[in-house]
Amino acid sequence: MNLVLSRSRRVATKSKSAPLIQFNDLPPEILAQILDFATDPDSGTFPNQMRTLELCTVCSLWRSVILTHPRFWTYLHISIRGTTRATDRNSVISARLVAHFERWFTRAGDLHLELYVDFGEGRLFEPTEIFHEYLVRRNSRWRLLRFEGMLSAPLETLLGVASQASKQQPCWPNLRHFIIENSRMSRGTASGYPISLNNGTEGGAVNSLQQSAPMLQNCALVSPLTQSPFSYLLHYPVASLTSFQTDGLGLYINLRLVIHHLPPLHNSEPEEPPYSVFDALEGRRT
Repeated sequence: MNLVLSRSRRVATKSKSAPLIQFNDLPPEILAQILDFATDPDSGTFPNQMRTLELCTVCSLWRSVILTHPRFWTYLHISIRGTTRATDRNSVISARLVAHFERWFTRAGDLHLELYVDFGEGRLFEPTEIFHEYLVRRNSRWRLLRFEGMLSAPLETLLGVASQASKQQPCWPNLRHFIIENSRMSRGTASGYPISLNNGTEGGAVNSLQQSAPMLQNCALVSPLTQSPFSYLLHYPVASLTSFQTDGLGLYINLRLVIHHLPPLHNSEPEEPPYSVFDALEGRRT
């Protein structure tokens, strides 16, 4: 027993005399990864960028490490407020946005990117060709695309451009999350700007994603819809799709199609289902 105690004392004494490695003495690349974990970048769909900015205020070293680390520049949340007096305001704002995107995402190196654009209330801005071209043809590293308040016409234009660009190979090969949130729009009125999931042209909202984003995992169309989304998912390669969310009036849910053709879905969440859901339930009994 005495021998064991003496050995324990020697080990304790030796450990106290060993130099302690200070946190800020770690190599910058290791320190950057630790600070990255502190913001829980993988805990949800979006990194907590506000928490990252708070860490920047701790000391100049942390600020330098965070802002020079590519991970910080992989995510951008931008809100469009107000407008410009220019007659071609849509072209002006689109050009400014693309220039800002390029300056920001260039610092991310070759990492996957996440973009969240809030178009604001009202019809203040409709993106033009340069906006769509940047998202589709000039950058293929998107992991997440999220648009709030985006009108139906620009959205369908974006997906149409993506579908055309994906004839040879997918333009968004790394896209995992595609989210449309038009919660500010009043449902059931002309101001709702409903999204057509298959508008008669080549593609349609859901079908164009089939070509453009074959690795999609989370698709959310939280907006007034003109048709049921599930009928257009029949031929969708759903091996990677685990979450599909919809919201809006006029939504007809075919539960048999969901059950038999979407087995990988962990979360299929249509909000406010109409009475027709009971028709689908009755259909299952036959």
